[in-house]
Amino acid sequence: MRERAWYLVNLSRIVETILVHAQALVYSLLDLMLSPYQRDSLQALLGLFWEAKGHPLPQQSQIKSAAVLK
Repeated sequence: MRERAWYLVNLSRIVETILVHAQALVYSLLDLMLSPYQRDSLQALLGLFWEAKGHPLPQQSQIKSAAVLK
């Protein structure tokens, strides 16, 4: 039982660390976009990924057109 509790605590820390690094990466990528339009397009694409509604293609985005994301 102690082993399982130790495992869950460590797993929680690992997931938290991954989340912190993933957020830093996303913000760094957004900062690299030169124009607000590029930033909006990247956010639209990331939004599709985060929502995971079963529409993996950028063409399904409600925010930007597919032509912008090519």
